[in-house]
Amino acid sequence: MGKGRRLDVYDLEHSEPVMDACMDWPGATRGMRSVMEDTPTRDSTVGSALPSAGAGGIAVRHSAPGIDLGDQRLLDSLSNSFGLLLAQPTTRCNIDCAYCYLPGRDRRDRMSVEVAEAIADGIAAQGAQPVTVAWHAGEPLATGRDHFKRLLAPFEALRASGVIAHAVQTNATLINDRWCDLFAEYGIAVGVSIDGPGNMNSARRDWEGRDTFDRAMRGITLLKTHEIPVTVLTVVSAATVDRASEVLGFLSELGTAAVGFIFEERDNANLDRGRPTITFEQAVTFWREVIAYLRANPGLRVREIADLARFLKHQEPALTLEAMPTVAFNGDVVVTGPELAGAPAPEHGNFVVGNVLATPLPTIMEQIRQVDYVRRFAAGLANCRRRCSFWEYCGGGCTASKRWFEHGAFEATETTFCRNRIQAPVTALLSVIEEEGPHSDTRAGTRNELRRIAGDAQRPT
Repeated sequence: MGKGRRLDVYDLEHSEPVMDACMDWPGATRGMRSVMEDTPTRDSTVGSALPSAGAGGIAVRHSAPGIDLGDQRLLDSLSNSFGLLLAQPTTRCNIDCAYCYLPGRDRRDRMSVEVAEAIADGIAAQGAQPVTVAWHAGEPLATGRDHFKRLLAPFEALRASGVIAHAVQTNATLINDRWCDLFAEYGIAVGVSIDGPGNMNSARRDWEGRDTFDRAMRGITLLKTHEIPVTVLTVVSAATVDRASEVLGFLSELGTAAVGFIFEERDNANLDRGRPTITFEQAVTFWREVIAYLRANPGLRVREIADLARFLKHQEPALTLEAMPTVAFNGDVVVTGPELAGAPAPEHGNFVVGNVLATPLPTIMEQIRQVDYVRRFAAGLANCRRRCSFWEYCGGGCTASKRWFEHGAFEATETTFCRNRIQAPVTALLSVIEEEGPHSDTRAGTRNELRRIAGDAQRPT
């Protein structure tokens, strides 16, 4: 580690919770603290074989006998009211990122106003629970500005009363002055996806194979000209994992309000592309470099460091356990992770738990505790809680898709996301503190707390 201020957890407080209203994951304060799960013993144990759902229908609704739910509160947390809803205004994306999980992003399906109305009605029926509607997957701006504005109209009464807020995650290449005016008019929080300076964006090319960096930078410049705050989601790939300082320097110069990092994984359409993976050791080195940069250059808010600081000060978990409904362009609803949308899985009804044009959204959410894959996911969470010392830190707030695509089973425990997003930052900060020594009671306490959640404590039963 380079020289810098002495490291206490309080030094990290400039990294307040980030992604304050932008998508993933973009995230609103309430949501889109994306995914995860855990087990420091590198255990990905799957529960006993469980009966599968019936073929065909939306359904997958049977009781999955023999499943160990561990704690009914896990299912309650998933099926109670939601604070984050992801909405897919179009399947289309105008660029073809090499690591993208979304299938069918070359299609031009668009959400109808009727689907938007049904979503708004469902949120209204939920009551006064604040909800962030995050427009996401493919490129929301590919919907077209005029049609997108029509999709926003059904939510206006809810927005005026403070029940909902809008967020959008965009690649920024389609942004113009009219889009900026719309963002301002509807109070839309804007998150931009960009992976660092130009030479780090080679995976982000359009359908003709052309570089998109300059177009994204033009869009970001317009947002700044219109004084619209920009948060950033950055994908860390095997090609960029050893360049954290370079990425953070670029983002600092960009003037972004906050950044969240997503480590490239195998999800849905990105299962079989043969791209190199990131090891746990590489992730730890990445987070050590992030910590070193923030100590030398305070001011930039990094979501994952903010999560860790908040846990150490207030014992608040990094992630939030909720169903996170995703409503596709046609009204189909999947829960526990947007990566499941469009994924083929006949044994689970392709993960569709209902359609808002046929069933009110609150009714769909009330019934998901009887959905087979949700119950299997609850079993996986119970496995994590029993076996993993990181449970208290992660809070179980993971998306089920990570388990499905990596292990083929929702009852599995640890995933790559867990190692790189949850375990690696803890390990990195602990290693820095132990190398430099406990120079204060606060620092010693921080070290001991990190040791505890890193596996020295008895796991909860």
